[in-house]
Amino acid sequence: MNFFASHVLHCTPLSPIHIGCGDDYLPTEYVQDGDWLLAFDPTRLALAGQERAELVGLLTDGNAAGIPAKLRGFYAHRVEAVRAIARGRVRLLAQLGNQAEIARTAFAAIDHAAYLPGSSLKGAVRTAIVDDLVHDGRTIPRFRFADEMEELVIGGKFATSFLHLLRFSDSTGAAATQVCAQVNRYKKSNKPPKAHLESLVEVVAPMQSAAWRATVERWDNPAALGCRFDDRKMPNFDAPTPTQLAQAVNRFSRREFLRETEEPNIRGAVARPWLMAMRQILTAVDVANPRAFVVRVGKHCGAECLTVEGLRQIRMVGRDRPPEPEAHTVWLAANAKGQQTDLLPFGWLLCEFGAPDPGLGAIVADCAAALAPPPAAQSVAAPPPAPALSAVDAMAMPATNLGRSLYNLATELRAFAASGRRLRDRDNAFASIDSRLGNGMRGDPTEVAYAVWVARTFGQPAVHDVVWQGWCKKYPRLAESPNS
Repeated sequence: MNFFASHVLHCTPLSPIHIGCGDDYLPTEYVQDGDWLLAFDPTRLALAGQERAELVGLLTDGNAAGIPAKLRGFYAHRVEAVRAIARGRVRLLAQLGNQAEIARTAFAAIDHAAYLPGSSLKGAVRTAIVDDLVHDGRTIPRFRFADEMEELVIGGKFATSFLHLLRFSDSTGAAATQVCAQVNRYKKSNKPPKAHLESLVEVVAPMQSAAWRATVERWDNPAALGCRFDDRKMPNFDAPTPTQLAQAVNRFSRREFLRETEEPNIRGAVARPWLMAMRQILTAVDVANPRAFVVRVGKHCGAECLTVEGLRQIRMVGRDRPPEPEAHTVWLAANAKGQQTDLLPFGWLLCEFGAPDPGLGAIVADCAAALAPPPAAQSVAAPPPAPALSAVDAMAMPATNLGRSLYNLATELRAFAASGRRLRDRDNAFASIDSRLGNGMRGDPTEVAYAVWVARTFGQPAVHDVVWQGWCKKYPRLAESPNS
């Protein structure tokens, strides 16, 4: 006699997915290699005697607060050596800028591959099933605690719930990850976005067909098998079949997808090819493969996808006010902080019992092609040489405000260099230049010359190679100028 049935589940990330694990990419444990982030163990980096002495000097110069920045520059100058020992490579969609730590998505300890915990998937499925049962025509009173409502709907607590008969394994595979920006947008209000909340996170890249594989076990109800146990510890209902589970989850997901994407502010911000693909997939799962379902998992999947419609009590962070039935903002994935369009929601996942459906795979492939970023650079190209100090000194005072600002900053840095002192606030100096470039870079030869000199003359060249490359990407006229 079979007491349970095991079903293979193929999972396709449809949008960026971040599963919090409490671990970060630290600035002293990664380097930027063109459009890639290389993670490595610093203790495995082989150093020659002179390099070792240089590292010791950086750590013992008395400026403890600047050690992370100095180590970052030290390792950035040794990209070739880091490549040989890198334990992982992640695509960078967003520029690192001044952000040091990057939150990692959940990963396996052995091979550092991204995975989806079975508890995350089952929790999302559980919410959808409870919501479906609540809206099957019965009247559910309002409860103070969610577990009281769930006990009434699903027939008891953990031991007696029919969901106890469903067991989800972790979803594992070769899912690629990338670093993107998480941005916060209001659903209805025209208030400016919360820029101070925007940061970089590692996510599982979207539209990877059948990137993960899991197993779902559906156990038979012991009561139906005639087993004699204490009735209080036995489920009152049978577990849903794969088809019943898929139908219940799809009803919930379709409603919440339309609720969020029909908001004018959100619809205009989300990438159009992704919206069209999601609508096709949500329509096809009921026709092409009734054992397939779309669910939302992980961080930033929205308070509505974690709660039951009609019974929601969403607390607003930092507000001393009663809970509300709807969240005011939504988190979206972007290629850069401050990006306003072509954003993607977090957390959407396609799951298929059995073999993946070719029709759904074709929709995923077409959307992946439409969303594909430009080819990644394999390494940081060598920056152009900096103008000689004599050439900079011989230049006349620039005519533009930006040029004068850069001139003054260059003069200030020259004074530091001449005195032999270190500029402790070096990172802020570069941030200041970055801000000034962003406020008015026109490609004037004098402006470009001073920007290049500042980037290449003061401090460790390796740090400024990376800084210079970042500026060239943001302000293309810098790289085009013959004076660069």
